[in-house]
Amino acid sequence: EEVQEHTVRWNAKFEFLCKMSANASTGVLDPCILRISVRK
Repeated sequence: EEVQEHTVRWNAKFEFLCKMSANASTGVLDPCILRISVRK
């Protein structure tokens, strides 16, 4: 797909495995940053 305005759009579904952690006393999820690199 073509990059337009720093955006690439695919009409497809993607699934990613990820690890998530939470505060043991509150059960609140810890902050998580996701970075995806698109290369041609």
